[in-house]
Amino acid sequence: MRRLALTLLLASTACGRSALEFRQPTDSPTSLRWQIVREGTPTTLDIGSAFAVFDGRLVAREVAPEGSRFVELVRGEDDWIETRRVAIAARTGTALAWNGQTVVAGTSGGSDGGIAVAIDDFMLPETVLRSVPHQGSFGRAVALRGDRLAVGQPGDLDGVVHLYTQERGAWSFLRAIRFPEAGFGAALAWLSDARLVVGAPAARAVVVVDLERDDVTIIAGPGNAVGFGSSLATDDTTLVVGAPYDGRDISNTPGAVYVYERVGTRWTLEQVLRRADPERDALFGTRVAVRGDRIVASAPNADEVVVYARRDAWTVTHSIASPDPGSRLGAQLALDADGVFIGAPNRGGVLYYVELGR
Repeated sequence: MRRLALTLLLASTACGRSALEFRQPTDSPTSLRWQIVREGTPTTLDIGSAFAVFDGRLVAREVAPEGSRFVELVRGEDDWIETRRVAIAARTGTALAWNGQTVVAGTSGGSDGGIAVAIDDFMLPETVLRSVPHQGSFGRAVALRGDRLAVGQPGDLDGVVHLYTQERGAWSFLRAIRFPEAGFGAALAWLSDARLVVGAPAARAVVVVDLERDDVTIIAGPGNAVGFGSSLATDDTTLVVGAPYDGRDISNTPGAVYVYERVGTRWTLEQVLRRADPERDALFGTRVAVRGDRIVASAPNADEVVVYARRDAWTVTHSIASPDPGSRLGAQLALDADGVFIGAPNRGGVLYYVELGR
């Protein structure tokens, strides 16, 4: 395993941004490339806590005193280039989805209940979706697949997932899925056009919903997997489930990540991933991402992101750490074909891209 430290240098680059350097053991034969995609400024209060990638194009949320804006960035020869931006009046949270055409941001809580804000092709006006009656947890999670949108509304005893469809730029309510599992709707991930995975972390469960057959499969986490279903990621037949409060007892909860494989219609636990240093309250599994034979999981309270590759088993290949305690490295993650986007929203906020190679 190679442990890579993100070292923030005091010197500035020519473009005025702080420089970063990866330091590795001298016996390590490889080095990873990194770039700062976006960095907080005195006029940008929050960055690195909400972003998504689709087909090599990144959308990130920036929050400034005058409100929120979304920016689209693509990778240039030596830097990330902003191609489009749009400012919106509605408040937005950290739940964000992007399908290459439409950006959706969910925000739960607030005096007027939760909302989901959709912007098509970076053109105003935005569409604001609300639950009826207004519920504060609406918008806790959002997931896009093609012209279908799922919005989570977890509750203390059950939860609801609201489904919408888009046609000619207009969003229409499709149906609501209510399920008697505490926290149902806290995390969402599409498996296919007709199958949606829903996290119910308060019940330590994940529910796979087949929309065509109106059928559900419940995957129950073990007794110590507190928070099981807080984060989800899917790729083909692989399902990755974060349990950030997993531990032996309530006073020792370092967190864990559960990896499942689907064979036919059955989901089988393939492996449980844990940090090499089981630091209490690290919240490992707060965010997870999977693409092909690579899984990335974060422990924001420990300022660490761990990268795994599938060999005979899922094996740690890199550990990426921040030297700045409290930066919450890995509060948000996204994988593309060549690397991982890592958010560190505290201390002004930075959004990194680490090139892992194919």
